[in-house]
Amino acid sequence: MKKIIKYVFLIFCLILCSCQNNRQSPSETEKQNIQNFISQIESESLEYNQFMIDFQNIQQNPELPTGCEVTSLAMVFNHLGYKIDKCILADDFLNKGEIGSTDFSEAFVGNPRDDEGYGCYANVIQECAQDYLTSIDAKVQVLNLTSTDFKTLLRYIQKGIPVIVWTTIDLNEPYSTMEWEINGHHIEWLANEHCVVLTGYNITDNIVYVSDPLQGSVKYDMDLFIKRYHQLSSQAIVII
Repeated sequence: MKKIIKYVFLIFCLILCSCQNNRQSPSETEKQNIQNFISQIESESLEYNQFMIDFQNIQQNPELPTGCEVTSLAMVFNHLGYKIDKCILADDFLNKGEIGSTDFSEAFVGNPRDDEGYGCYANVIQECAQDYLTSIDAKVQVLNLTSTDFKTLLRYIQKGIPVIVWTTIDLNEPYSTMEWEINGHHIEWLANEHCVVLTGYNITDNIVYVSDPLQGSVKYDMDLFIKRYHQLSSQAIVII
């Protein structure tokens, strides 16, 4: 509880600072406040041996058989009090592109409503989240934490901030399937790609708790989860 209060107080101070600082444009101030917040988290120790966020799961099926990423985003939005349906996010805010001619980092390849859809990476979900927040004039921020050390993600958890993480289905080994050349770049899809929300951890038992769009609320071996996280290019997103 003390960590949550500390977190709320920090956000209040950042907003107050933004209002009082007339020497910088709002965008510059906002960027600096975010960087200060990230730096603080990275410098803090992991104070709690275990921590778990009270979190409500949303299932991607049957409407979005390949929509784990946008469903994970819907979970976080609803946790924050934004009652947005996963299908509205998928239909109205998620950029989509044709199979074979779309980069996974630029748009969802295919359609999450189709069994034949592929998926997308963190940049796409970041843009989807920001477009929705802009449409409702929300003042929270979407942070792309790709390439962040996994222990730093746990520091977000201990502040009560759920983390959207790219991993694999049931932590199965990923492997290359489809490959394309798009705008001179080699694009490769990893089978078993999946997206979940990290909601807790237990260092002693070496487990993480996740809200999985396919499995519900589950726990996984931490070492294997970290391995899959790295294999999927260490992609993660938070909304603060």
